[in-house]
Amino acid sequence: MMDVLPPAGEPISIRSGFGISANPFDLPYDSVHFYGSGTAALAAAMRAAISLAEQPSPEIIIPAYGCPSLISAARYAPVCPVLVDLHPETPWLDIREVESHVTDNTVAILAINLFGIPERLEALRGLARKHHLFLIEDGAQSFFHDLADGPRSDFLVLSFGRGKPVSLLGGGSVLARTKLLADYLPAPDSTASPSRFRIAAIAYNLLRNPHLYWIPKRLPGLSLGETSYSPLRSLTAMDAARIRALTANIAAARCRTNDSILRMHHAIAPFHANAVVLDLLAFCCEQPFPRLSRYPLLLPDRNRRDTLLKRLDAAGLGATAMYQTPLPEIPGIDLGVQSFPAAGDFADRLITLPIHSGVTDRHISAIVSILGDFNN
Repeated sequence: MMDVLPPAGEPISIRSGFGISANPFDLPYDSVHFYGSGTAALAAAMRAAISLAEQPSPEIIIPAYGCPSLISAARYAPVCPVLVDLHPETPWLDIREVESHVTDNTVAILAINLFGIPERLEALRGLARKHHLFLIEDGAQSFFHDLADGPRSDFLVLSFGRGKPVSLLGGGSVLARTKLLADYLPAPDSTASPSRFRIAAIAYNLLRNPHLYWIPKRLPGLSLGETSYSPLRSLTAMDAARIRALTANIAAARCRTNDSILRMHHAIAPFHANAVVLDLLAFCCEQPFPRLSRYPLLLPDRNRRDTLLKRLDAAGLGATAMYQTPLPEIPGIDLGVQSFPAAGDFADRLITLPIHSGVTDRHISAIVSILGDFNN
């Protein structure tokens, strides 16, 4: 079988620590609360914002493009998700649209660091303060930010699911800016299920090898790469095995360099300069670049995106289209007919490339070769 690169993710350490500090991430937040998934952690942060605001009909502003688990968390909290369009050709919220959607019922703004590209949190924090709202930061795809000046949000939500910067194949946490905010985070309402973390991690580490990744990609039921909506059923606890392994995996993540990101950036630069693709890292960020979970590009239109994706996929190069529609168009979400032109355009044109430690110069050269042929 042909080698197939996984689209994201790093090897998982199964080494257990002897305990865990109050804040193992070494970030300037008050404390950490652990939950059974990133979705549950986000729901817990939303529920804390609702309790603090004491609003009988609470609403939270959410980007119109993102993972359907955003809606799962909002419905469980429960809070009404108010979707807002993206700023054109970026993964960021349109800040003017955010302000126009603030009502007396709004309790919080959800900001997402999509792919690891930081949202414009300073602007959103100013807007939140102006309207007496909470700012929830979804750092599921990256949380290695320079926070020397203190927390950027009231709640920082992390996920340890498959393909995340720190992956334990499950689990999540919420970091609160102050003890007062932390006190409003709900305790898990059900205990953790028995864990098979070690077995799952060993299997994951084995199958992420490009020689073997075709196996899970073809197995029925895993639905790798598919976007689907699944309701959150309970606020479970994170199991002890994953908590014990967290410190070692954080340490491993902190030791990783930006080498693969920079190599991809330099390889893509000529295509960005010639408008073959829009390099979102170069477009949205200044150097030194943040760590990314995937390398995002925008193609000129959906047809050319789909054509390029097929060629990269046929070569086993780990490219994906991520979430292929805005949130209201994902089956099962049922938010009524809503139009979000920038989010729709973003979904139509987006492609992501792998930049994990398994990506070699040979893989990058193959991507460049396909882009070169695609441009001719």
